[in-house]
Amino acid sequence: MKLKRFVAYLIDILLVGFIASSIASIDVLNPYYDDYLDAYDKFNETLDNIDESNVVEVVTSIDFTDEYRRVLKYGSCASIISVSCYLLYFVGFQKWNKNQTIGKKLMKIKVVNKDGCDNVSIWRYAARTIFAYNLFFNSLGICIAFYFSEKSFLITFMVVSLLGYLITYAGYLMILFKKDGRGIHDIVGATKVVEVNDVTCES
Repeated sequence: MKLKRFVAYLIDILLVGFIASSIASIDVLNPYYDDYLDAYDKFNETLDNIDESNVVEVVTSIDFTDEYRRVLKYGSCASIISVSCYLLYFVGFQKWNKNQTIGKKLMKIKVVNKDGCDNVSIWRYAARTIFAYNLFFNSLGICIAFYFSEKSFLITFMVVSLLGYLITYAGYLMILFKKDGRGIHDIVGATKVVEVNDVTCES
């Protein structure tokens, strides 16, 4: 079961990632795409020039902070597109497709309520998706880039990002090591993932 969940996860992540990145490259939907690429390239050049002798000086400089903020700001449209794709796929499509994503369908598993019934609500799907794919903290990080001052931006962004990743990966570890295989997103959404043939009641 855990291997099936992992394979389904990879299939779904690759699929949604491809769709989101393809949409984000359309100028009409993402007018800041070229600006993002320029800001990203410039930021990477700065990272390439960091070594042991200047790492503290560069990372704590205002120029470094400004470049990083520009990457996040110009990437905000792509982030909105990405979040929308995740929600449409893991909430809307999965609900419509009898509680299965394409990955889950191929692996013959599905999402059900914690009591085993398959009448999972939209709100439960939304809750588990937000926690499973770190959508809340990623979106919060973009907001921080726009509204926090230069002095407080970097440290606040790092703390929020770290917290988001800790919660997300803690959920994955729970799936791996807990007997029932339920992660934080399953607990928050009051759901679990089961074999298709293990559904105990239907909607």
